[in-house]
Amino acid sequence: PPRSTLFPYTTLFRSMISNAIARGEVPPDTNARMAIELLISPIHFRNLLTRDRSDSELAGQLATYVIGALQGPRLR
Repeated sequence: PPRSTLFPYTTLFRSMISNAIARGEVPPDTNARMAIELLISPIHFRNLLTRDRSDSELAGQLATYVIGALQGPRLR
């Protein structure tokens, strides 16, 4: 089957990244797939390999780190 049927949330995630670009939260050249993988991979690692549960606090922390990474280095 096509990948889109296996990953029904792909369109939603891409839309979220597009909206973040439109709001100026991340650069216009942000790679949506990479951003999604940066966010989701640690959750999969935690759930599948360590069997630790994920919660909304972890998701919030990951989102903060991923957005920071996408924004690039800040001048101090």
